Amino acid sequence: MSGFAIFIAVAGTIFIVSRVTGKNTRENKESIFMQMAQNLGLNYEPNKNFFSYRPVLTGQLEGLPIRIFEDSRSNDDTTEYYMNIHFENTAYRFGFEIRKERFLNKMARKLGIKDIEFDNKPLDDVYRFKAHFEEEFRALITPAIQEELLRIQHQFNGELHNVKGKMEYSVHMNITQVGSEQALMVVLEFMLRLMKLRK
Repeated sequence: MSGFAIFIAVAGTIFIVSRVTGKNTRENKESIFMQMAQNLGLNYEPNKNFFSYRPVLTGQLEGLPIRIFEDSRSNDDTTEYYMNIHFENTAYRFGFEIRKERFLNKMARKLGIKDIEFDNKPLDDVYRFKAHFEEEFRALITPAIQEELLRIQHQFNGELHNVKGKMEYSVHMNITQVGSEQALMVVLEFMLRLMKLRK
């Protein structure tokens, strides 16, 4: 067999393996999204073609329009997947942000650059808070909400933003990995709890 023929054979094998692997991953992901749609009473939209599968769940939870979807972000030769929860028409008309503390945030704090803190060291060590209207945000993050944030700290690994009445959560996640779906649902429940405080 010539070198070119060997190259073609190897390339063909890699393509077949990748397609089979991709098909299995897609089927697994499809099953997870369909189950989530059933559990939450949402509509399932497959949005798939030969090259990609980007499922979307839409509908209402607690009377609020919601969209749950996956997107991908490419950087050079790598592709990362993110899960997103978007709520429309929330009662909060001021912007705020909740995310995990990162190393650079901690360094900035040591230099005297601070975000909103709650005199709750375990909470302040884990999360970073920002808001356009600090007093309103402090009223939102009650001691009970602070306790809830500490309880879900291992599931809350993304960023939660509220901008112009839209509450959005985005997290770097492969939904097919064990525990990912459960972590996403924990954050979804937390978001719903936040919005019920303003009803």
